[in-house]
Amino acid sequence: MNTIRESLAAKLPTTLYPDSSVAHSMHLAVLNEPYLTHILEGRKTIESRFGVHKSMPYDRVVAGDIIFLKRAAGFVVGACVVDYAISMVLTPYAWEVVRAYADFICIDEVFIQSQQHKKYVTLICLRDVTKITPFPVDKRDRRAWVKMEGGYR
Repeated sequence: MNTIRESLAAKLPTTLYPDSSVAHSMHLAVLNEPYLTHILEGRKTIESRFGVHKSMPYDRVVAGDIIFLKRAAGFVVGACVVDYAISMVLTPYAWEVVRAYADFICIDEVFIQSQQHKKYVTLICLRDVTKITPFPVDKRDRRAWVKMEGGYR
């Protein structure tokens, strides 16, 4: 996994480096269309990850972290900074929160209904979305989210 971390760190756009001395984490998010394009074009400003279990990125993403955006079965094509993240158990109140931000997540009621069997959600507010020259990473597993060990500081 260090190979992926090193290749991502080498491609980190200098515009996304933080001003603080805090060591933030790097993440690789695998995205399907149309969500990837919505993020890159600024229509989708909140990424959501629903799960039956507390799997990545549940409680593992914080403000200032960098997320590399990888096309499913394709290249890394963008990067962004986490502005704010919240992980919640999907209680009736949490579903109200999801519905309140549905336009920012680019989801509709049909999608929400398809997620009703899930128990957890992470909502990640994105900022400074940057398109980058596409490059491959040597990722061969089926994980849709990978947190890189070590920061980028």
